[in-house]
Amino acid sequence: MPASSDSNADAEKASAGAGAGAALGPPPPVGFIATTRHVLGLWRYTIPLLVVYFSEYAAQSGAWAAIGFPSPLDRVARDRFYKLGNWMYQIGVFISRSSGAVYQTSLAGLWVMPAAQAGLLAFFISVAATRWWYNWGLLVPCFICGLLGGGVYVNAFTLLARHEPATTRELSLGAASVADSFGIALADITGVFLQGCLFRINGVPGAVFKCGAPASLAAGGAPAGG
Repeated sequence: MPASSDSNADAEKASAGAGAGAALGPPPPVGFIATTRHVLGLWRYTIPLLVVYFSEYAAQSGAWAAIGFPSPLDRVARDRFYKLGNWMYQIGVFISRSSGAVYQTSLAGLWVMPAAQAGLLAFFISVAATRWWYNWGLLVPCFICGLLGGGVYVNAFTLLARHEPATTRELSLGAASVADSFGIALADITGVFLQGCLFRINGVPGAVFKCGAPASLAAGGAPAGG
């Protein structure tokens, strides 16, 4: 009879251990293929991070650098807008990241924000190319750009930590953190080409990349000072 009791106790412990393991989630992936498959499965969180960071950094390094009031030919004016625009951007980032403990968006909302950020990138490119809205009111969309970037960052990792099983949470958070860095790297490369094209359109000399004809030829003569 005592032996039977010990067997029952061992069975209950094994059952409890199995239940705890199931509650924690599946075991973490082992091996390169399994880990790669798991990381690619995080696309619901990594794509918004990549897109939002690509869009905002491409806008800053490409479009904002080609904007200056009253004329983009003035280097001081371009530098002034770039610095103030980045200040507004950082304020927006600070506010949105600080709000993560107060409000969390849904997965659908997480995807809306990078789409809006991509729209802002197109907006800033059009402004830099055509000057259809060319005043200090542009600092407002710079601020919104920061809100969207910080909002995607804090909500992507919050949602991921909430939905990912405990057994794979650390791996998933580490893998997702690469997405924003990859987006920034792509934006830096794109920004060089984008800035060169916008400088050419506006006849601004000094671009690292010459988009088509040199800036002096695009301006129809000798480059203006600035």
